[in-house]
Order: sequence, then C-alpha cells, then structure tokens
Amino acid sequence: MPSSKEQWTEDRRHRHSLACTKLDDRKRLTRYLISKSRCWEWQGSLNYTGYGIVGIGSRLYGRKTVLAHRLAYQVLVEPIPRGLDVLHKCDNPSCINPSHLFLGTPADNVHDMMSKGRNVVLHGASIGTSKLNEQQVRDIKSKLGYRNSGKLAREFGVSDSLIDNIRYGRSWRHVK
Repeated sequence: MPSSKEQWTEDRRHRHSLACTKLDDRKRLTRYLISKSRCWEWQGSLNYTGYGIVGIGSRLYGRKTVLAHRLAYQVLVEPIPRGLDVLHKCDNPSCINPSHLFLGTPADNVHDMMSKGRNVVLHGASIGTSKLNEQQVRDIKSKLGYRNSGKLAREFGVSDSLIDNIRYGRSWRHVK
C-alpha cells in the first residue's frame, strides 16, 4: 500500500486546492456557527484572546488566517475599509452576529474598551498566579536590608528573581 505522501500527487494537490478555494466564505462561516442566544457563537478555532479564526484560500495558492468576526462583517454586511477595526457591541469575542458588529478606528476600539470597563489592570494578589499576598510583601520589604535574595526566596517559597524585582520596584510597587 502506498504511503500517504505518495497518494498526494501534484495533480491531486492541485484539485484539492481548487476545491478549497471554491468553498464559499458564507458556507465557511456557517460551518462553525451555533446560535444559542442573541450571539452567534463561533465554534471553530479560537486565538489566544478568544476571537474566532478561520483559514481562507488554499495552501497551494496562499492560505491566510483571518478573524471570524471580520470575515462575517465583510461577507454579511459590507467590505471593511482599510485601517478600520470591527468592534463588538456585545463584548463577546467569539460572536459573529453581524447585528452585534460595527466599524471603528483603533482609537474607537480603545475608547469602547475603556468605557465598558474592560481595561482593568490586575495588581498583586488579584493576579491568579500570585504566590504572595500584600502582608508577605510588606514582610519581604522590611527584611530586604539585611538578608540576601536567596534566603528570602527560600523563606517565602518564591524565586530569587521575584525578590530582586520587589527590591528594585519592578514588582509589587503598589505595596508600601
């Protein structure tokens, strides 16, 4: 039996590429779509920030990955002018419902984020991976003068570099 590499002849690769490019973008969108509520939830691949991503084009003639909500806006509403973002009214990154999407500049996007309170910066113990709390940091800061970083790190169960970052104000600077 021939291996899978032998089965992909140049002709077969070309035919596959043509079939991929013929897949309509509207069909590509609806293939990974579930509408459980007002939001149309993208069920395909997501990027690290939760936005839907979809590959368009063929591997042979140039495939690229685009954000699903941008493709939805472009296919279902209108082309996106250069330099504009597609923003969500619903603040759901995986939503591709065209009635929840609108165009805006990058500045509009930042203003929208800030007006909805999504620009929260976490500090100290409110960060989920934090190993210390504010009182422990106060204790560390009070002992910085006469102990080296290694001893403090072992005492509090953290790394030497975290102690140095506290010492030089790169971490936990909000704790006095």
